[in-house]
Amino acid sequence: MNDLVALGVIAILGCAFFGVVIWAVLDLFARIARLIVSKLLEDDEKKKRWGNVAVRTVYGLGISFVAFSFFRAVFPSDDFFARDFEMVVGQKAPSDLVVTQKYATYPDIHGDNCSYSRMSLNAKFYSNLLNQLKLDRRFSVQQSNNVSTGQAFTNHWPPMRVTYEIDRVDQASDHHYSIWFLQGEHQIEVQVCTTRTLSGSK
Repeated sequence: MNDLVALGVIAILGCAFFGVVIWAVLDLFARIARLIVSKLLEDDEKKKRWGNVAVRTVYGLGISFVAFSFFRAVFPSDDFFARDFEMVVGQKAPSDLVVTQKYATYPDIHGDNCSYSRMSLNAKFYSNLLNQLKLDRRFSVQQSNNVSTGQAFTNHWPPMRVTYEIDRVDQASDHHYSIWFLQGEHQIEVQVCTTRTLSGSK
């Protein structure tokens, strides 16, 4: 409970701080835009009119950019999860990879966070990837007969049988990687977690 309260306070203070910074930056650019307009035009009426247009344009573009950035942070694109795949397996994601399910948590008070995704691969790539990872000593490979509804505790997905659970831990970056191979339809589940709490307690 104390952690949740502290996290809430930090989130509010962080939003307030960044809000002030963003508004100050927008105000600076708006002033510069108005100054440029005043230098380019001689008629006072036009200076006022186009100066206001320039200011509104700066604020509009700035707020749109911030809103889009916030949207992408809350709802990551498929490219974000494709990069997770590349981080886990150490090779480029295939062009025909399809992200069928996705979910990401936000950093908690300790900085821990995870991203989860379920992906569909073509049959040949799926088979080759499984064989490659079985031979890669960086990974722990375990046959499985579990049923997965997504590795997140919430936001459950349609259940699928797991055939292999393959994991890797990068102590240097406090990252835990896992890729689960699912039975049928050549699908996998990819998880990337940053667990500074665990690494800090060792």
